Amino acid sequence: MKTTLRNKDVYMGVQQVLRFAGRDVPFKISYACGRSLVRLREQFDLIEAERQKIIKRRQAKDADGKRLTKKTTDARGLQVEVPRFDDDLAVEEDLEALQAEEVEIDVHSVTLTVWEEHMQKAKCKECGRGPIDVSTDEMAALIKLGILIEDTDP
Repeated sequence: MKTTLRNKDVYMGVQQVLRFAGRDVPFKISYACGRSLVRLREQFDLIEAERQKIIKRRQAKDADGKRLTKKTTDARGLQVEVPRFDDDLAVEEDLEALQAEEVEIDVHSVTLTVWEEHMQKAKCKECGRGPIDVSTDEMAALIKLGILIEDTDP
């Protein structure tokens, strides 16, 4: 099914679907994720290449042409070096424009009925729970990327 996505959704969603698809999931669902990921990763790689070009083009340089960096603290509290930019606002605008671009991607979809049938078969007989703990973020990514669709969707 062809679906129109923003680059931001592809970039963020691929990471969630990769985590989910790496688990022992029923074949039909695994296959849909795998086929979709092939196409989504192509776009992901294009987005990442363009992101790197923006960073490289906008990174500040010293008098000798050496790219400048600065030290900062990441989300885990570790000190890391990141590029120093000549114009932070221009970098932000370029990256936002890249993320806002829309692309049409042919993903392999699974309906909620098929999802439920296969997840039901995978349930543990004693506890009644499935072997797969699907996070809200993973489920949202599957839906947003068009991998998991309602039965009424084309």
